[in-house]
Amino acid sequence: MTTGEKIKYFRNMRGISQETLGQLSGINSATIKKYEYGIRNPKPDQLLKIANALGISINIFMDFDIETVSDVLSLLFKLDDQIDMKFEADKDDEGNFKPATVKLSFKNKLINKKLCTYMKALEIRENMLNAKDEYSYCTPFTKESLMYRDIFESFFPQQGKWIKDFWMPNKEWENCDVDDPSARVLKNYGDSGK
Repeated sequence: MTTGEKIKYFRNMRGISQETLGQLSGINSATIKKYEYGIRNPKPDQLLKIANALGISINIFMDFDIETVSDVLSLLFKLDDQIDMKFEADKDDEGNFKPATVKLSFKNKLINKKLCTYMKALEIRENMLNAKDEYSYCTPFTKESLMYRDIFESFFPQQGKWIKDFWMPNKEWENCDVDDPSARVLKNYGDSGK
């Protein structure tokens, strides 16, 4: 999808006209039309205005082919220029920065919060990948099922063969023929207190 096609796609998803997008972004609607038809390509600052007006990340419009150290540095310098990053590193006895101690963060609390969410997702993904190695039989496929499997294994080591259907409800029971290990999909979910 071209940049113009992406603009049109997300504009249509929001249900707004080119004129409305122009008003929201501060860009002339005729220019929006030219972007959508591929007659012109928006500059990065214009693209950022459009992304903000559509309520999406500008990264949706970017196709990054990061292949070299130079590519990474260019991206970091651009980020620092636009959103104020913080670079830190320890120094050796001669006052030179130690490369192995380099840290970077953002001064924007919302970005740091989103990065923490991303890091948690990476941690969960890593745990799930490790679960495939640790539990080859009835491998857990959600963080909840992994937690229950770990608890099970702590009480019944090496007895995974006792497990049936990936911690699923017994499909033979009424209303329990589901493919999701979450009780939320059951028809009687929430009825236990009634």
